[in-house]
Amino acid sequence: MKTILLPSYIVLMLGILAVTISASDYYVDPQNGSNTLGTGSKQAPWKTLTHAVQQVLLPAPLEGHTLNLMEGLYEIASGETFPITLPPGVRLKGIGPSKTMIYGPGKSGVTLVDFTGNVDLRNSITDLGFHGGDPAVSIPGRIGAGQGPLIKDCSFTYNELALRIEGPSTGLRSPVVEHCSLQNNSQGGILLVGRAAGCLGGRIVECRVDYNLGVGVNIDAASGNVCFTISNSTMILNSGDGIRFHGSDSSTPVITHVTARSNSGAGLHIATGSSPLGCQIRNSIFHGNQTDFVDAPATIVAHCCFGTTSGSTPPKDKQNGNLKADPMFKVFDEPDLKPFSPVIDQSAFNVTLDPKTDFAGDPRNTDGNGVAVHAPDMGADEYMPLYFTGFAPMPGGITYMSLDLPTNRNIPYYIGLSLSDGGILVAGKRVIPLWPDPILVMVLNSQLPGMVVDFIGTMNNAGFGRGRIHWPTLPVLKGTTFYAAGVTLDAGYPGHLRCVSNGVRLKIQ
Repeated sequence: MKTILLPSYIVLMLGILAVTISASDYYVDPQNGSNTLGTGSKQAPWKTLTHAVQQVLLPAPLEGHTLNLMEGLYEIASGETFPITLPPGVRLKGIGPSKTMIYGPGKSGVTLVDFTGNVDLRNSITDLGFHGGDPAVSIPGRIGAGQGPLIKDCSFTYNELALRIEGPSTGLRSPVVEHCSLQNNSQGGILLVGRAAGCLGGRIVECRVDYNLGVGVNIDAASGNVCFTISNSTMILNSGDGIRFHGSDSSTPVITHVTARSNSGAGLHIATGSSPLGCQIRNSIFHGNQTDFVDAPATIVAHCCFGTTSGSTPPKDKQNGNLKADPMFKVFDEPDLKPFSPVIDQSAFNVTLDPKTDFAGDPRNTDGNGVAVHAPDMGADEYMPLYFTGFAPMPGGITYMSLDLPTNRNIPYYIGLSLSDGGILVAGKRVIPLWPDPILVMVLNSQLPGMVVDFIGTMNNAGFGRGRIHWPTLPVLKGTTFYAAGVTLDAGYPGHLRCVSNGVRLKIQ
């Protein structure tokens, strides 16, 4: 019998194929790694991301592979070649956008990170900074594209276009962009492009799309359907429109709980020739833009606040829950609301469409105006009336808490502490309940026997009261959880009590 000797490279390939590929954590370090001596381990990382993506074993397992990027700049000077294409099932994970940055040359048409066609939910990019790309990240539309990827906790600054997401030719793509900052990009923030018969679904949630030259979020559905949901996000001080839509009724984007303000273009611009009747614009603030709504028909806008409109059938005040009013922002370039803003508690919550928390992670069911209606506010940020400014031991064994309370200088207000988290009797038989998690019960005075609460209140010209509560830091109180809140006496409110702070939970350490 004749023995057949196989070449060594074939033996090696057969051995690799016989082994089931398992999920792996690889490491890349532009400062201390080596592409020649490195193995991709934590102890011997590779130097460049360009090299690393060529070394991972494919196809990726169900769990996927993770490329952990250590601190430093991933740039041409360190050996990177752009674009860097991520295969299916491979994740990029940095250690924070300010420490781990993919730094491009800043030339038109040079993409930093690209995806292959069969991208899926195992693909993700997290905790990275992107600078100098056009676009910084591209998700192209290709036949057979699946759901994904996830882009989370990333920063996109000083790119030309920050992020381009394109729909597939067929099927469905549903990427998620979450908790990202897209600011100071010279050609705009996010471009969503529909292609052919497919549908570009997905979500943009809790993102800052601000200070860009050009459009904040550009929805180009002229060649295919875009079915994105955009929620809890801001489009502030862009030099173009905050949000622009170009497409037909077959596109069904949902824009809910966004704040588009102070843009040089429109807050929401429906482009000429578009038919936007599949759009839903709800629970949002469009204010202080060149024009807040341009050619947005009244039928698609509900429970929104705006100031200026154009078009033949624009939304109107007190129509579909809309308000034509000043939303009363606290500062010029943020979404935070002032006390007694008319948009507080004015949204209509839809369990399918609307997020349960706001742009900052606070609960949406806060009673922000003290009328016992737990409805969300319009816009990206939920008004949380209590501002906690201090909690520390004081000399002499006294602990204190300072908080700012919106009120009226002609109405007295009170602050108190309670050990109860289930509600107390206030002003007769009316029970003020404890609201979820950090939202607390209203009280008029301390309910802890033997404990003295000294309230010192001051009022400034803006109508804010600064209160401070002092109480002894006795050893017996260590580990105790207190609930603090403030109320006013208001003759126009049932029971004559009106909440001006929703409270805070405090634990004595």
